[in-house]
Amino acid sequence: MNAILIQPDGRASLVHGEFSGDLTTIAVLTQAAVSALDAASGTTNTAVQCHQDHACITLLRDDDGAWLRVEHQRGLTVEQVIHWAESLPPSPAVVTPKPSARTTSLADAMNVKL
Repeated sequence: MNAILIQPDGRASLVHGEFSGDLTTIAVLTQAAVSALDAASGTTNTAVQCHQDHACITLLRDDDGAWLRVEHQRGLTVEQVIHWAESLPPSPAVVTPKPSARTTSLADAMNVKL
């Protein structure tokens, strides 16, 4: 089981477990997916659960707009994941970054060479 905290500004940090992938890519794809789900449903989702062959991913929206992405074994409900997430130590205080004068494109955010 691992948990990644994705801030509203796109910064991501591992808060539990191990993760060998690129956190920036995960953050960008997570924000794109939940934005699409919100737009399609016309509501603001607070929890989304996706099932894969061997694992599940549950996304939990915090009051401040951050998402907690929890990868876990199959069979856990959203309520069980919420209960587990509440046992995690609090994340460090969020430092608001200074806005950049440069506009970052999606390709820049994903570090894609075009």
